[in-house]
Amino acid sequence: MRDDQLHAFLGDARARAAGDARRRRHWLARQLEEDRTFAAVCSRAFEDARPVDVIVTTGRTHRGRLVAADAGIVAVATADGGTVYIAPTAVVGLRPRPGARAKEPGQVPAVVTGATIADVVRELADGDARVEVGTTDGGVHRGRIDGVGRDVLRLTGGMHLRLDMVTEVSSVP
Repeated sequence: MRDDQLHAFLGDARARAAGDARRRRHWLARQLEEDRTFAAVCSRAFEDARPVDVIVTTGRTHRGRLVAADAGIVAVATADGGTVYIAPTAVVGLRPRPGARAKEPGQVPAVVTGATIADVVRELADGDARVEVGTTDGGVHRGRIDGVGRDVLRLTGGMHLRLDMVTEVSSVP
């Protein structure tokens, strides 16, 4: 075997190995993408503490940082210092936004894992907070929470809302 034949053989072998490596990387990336879940996307946004837009079934978009994202509640800390609590079934999508991470851990409100919209409403009722309550019909109802029953919440002025129709709730400063 001559030197030029040996160099050609080695060059072909390197080219095949590089092609195989590219195909393997592509295959692994595709497999990771196919295994991705929405919960994993939310978890990553929460861990990165980067700003996000959370799009809700009513068409509203809430911009801020995720402070909770689990099976019971999605919570977004907004720039005005408020927190919007969203029923997970009302979340249509999440768009990560460019921006800096949170300055310090603990700057965002803590949310108990496993809480539901009903739990949040009861907590806000105890604090006598003014709230905005979004419902599945796209309506936004404002007032103080007068009471919370098993499946209903009552706002000042007599408005009764079914808890299973509540998509989001936030306290109003």
